[in-house]
Amino acid sequence: MKRHLFESCFLGSLLLRNRFIRSATHEGLADDSGLYTPQLTDLYAKLAADEVGLIITGHTFVSPEGKASPKQSAASDAAVELWRITTELVHRNGGKIALQLAHGGGKALDWTTSIGPSPFRHPSKKGECRGASAAELDVIVSAFADAAERAVNAGFDAVQIHAAHGYLISEFLSPFYNKRTDEYGGTLENRMRLLIRIYDAIRRAVGNAFPVLIKINSEDFVDGGFSADDCTAVCRELEQRGLNG
Repeated sequence: MKRHLFESCFLGSLLLRNRFIRSATHEGLADDSGLYTPQLTDLYAKLAADEVGLIITGHTFVSPEGKASPKQSAASDAAVELWRITTELVHRNGGKIALQLAHGGGKALDWTTSIGPSPFRHPSKKGECRGASAAELDVIVSAFADAAERAVNAGFDAVQIHAAHGYLISEFLSPFYNKRTDEYGGTLENRMRLLIRIYDAIRRAVGNAFPVLIKINSEDFVDGGFSADDCTAVCRELEQRGLNG
């Protein structure tokens, strides 16, 4: 097993120099507007120099109301030039890097503008998020796809959809949070609709050869929440659509 960890491998079409993957971690090193700082770029460059095969960045918010943490990176137009500096340094050091795309949903930093599948109050917030309209979901789907296209143009090697940890996509998947009665609520097929739409939009934006990954939790660990069986069904659906990991 130790020998295999150091062997090169393919992730879809992406060749990695080894099987070590740095999972996404919120570094809190972006500036106040969400742009990469030299400190954040240096961190990723060092991980590559230390021979991590694939670096997955900390979560980036695809639209302003989806920002979940202070000093979180933005997936905005303004970020692209600084992203290019980062990806070039990572590649120069022999590594590969994936941009993680996220929306904070009901856990967003500013609860006054936060949206979820249905109104609910997160324990750390002073008030409730509101339920997103169908039109707002259309905008969010486009925001994920636009961010993925920016990632390609900036030299990232893959993107990862954040569908875990109680953020927006995770909230839609979970019947604990999702009380909708429209096409986005009720059955698992409906609850996964937002995620499927986001994946399909990203795939159209980046093409079939570019690796698209997902971060998804197996369960909510709350009564009436997202289950391991639900997770298996969602992952099988995404695999059939061409998800790379």
